Amino acid sequence: MIPVPTLDVRVVDPSAPQSSALQAYRILEEAVGDRVLAPGSKLPSERDLAKRLGISRSTLRHVLAALADAGLVHPSPKRGWFVAEAQISDPPNTLVSFTEIARRRGLRPGARVLSRTIRPATLTEQDELQAAPGTKILEVNRLRTLDGMPVCTDLSHLVADRVPGMETVDLNDRSLYEAMEGVCGVTPVRSDYAVHSDAADQATSELLGIKIGSPVMIARELTYGGNGERLLMARLAYRGDAYTFRATLYRQ
Repeated sequence: MIPVPTLDVRVVDPSAPQSSALQAYRILEEAVGDRVLAPGSKLPSERDLAKRLGISRSTLRHVLAALADAGLVHPSPKRGWFVAEAQISDPPNTLVSFTEIARRRGLRPGARVLSRTIRPATLTEQDELQAAPGTKILEVNRLRTLDGMPVCTDLSHLVADRVPGMETVDLNDRSLYEAMEGVCGVTPVRSDYAVHSDAADQATSELLGIKIGSPVMIARELTYGGNGERLLMARLAYRGDAYTFRATLYRQ
């Protein structure tokens, strides 16, 4: 039996300039963001929630649908509405780190270094990173977490001489971007990002605590510095229930 949280929410003000639906949306959005409604918890019934908010059930259904589109709640047939589990998503057209996204959402980001090596660049890395033969590559494999829950594997390859000092930085529970800026004086300014779905292999499933074959989102990233140099390439595998990719598209 999933407990229904005690939800003390504001009542919609009919004299306010915003519509009742918009007010209700913002009230519930705030309750989710402040964790008054905890991830995974069941919302009160539609009848009860509409009464507490001071709106009609038809208006509430529009609000819940909008919250679902935003990835904040989801319906479960014959069971009601539930708050989405902790997720992260990239703000449209903005380059921010995993750590920054998590903090903005009130989540505790974590990182555990699984392996770390310095070696010559492969032919693929020479091509992707525009590096000369023999260039040293810093390879860092990490497991990323949100509030202690594994959500992402992160295999990053950095051109060592473009991020001087990074080879000695402790990257456990630390943002890679913040370390690049604070230690190396190098600021990532652009990232080419591609995403596709896949099924988790055995190694990924063990790290993320999911079944083999479970859906994962694979992101491939190529990050540039302010002078146009390519700083790193990365492959990230997110749990399918922990990551939402967002983009803003414009028609020419």
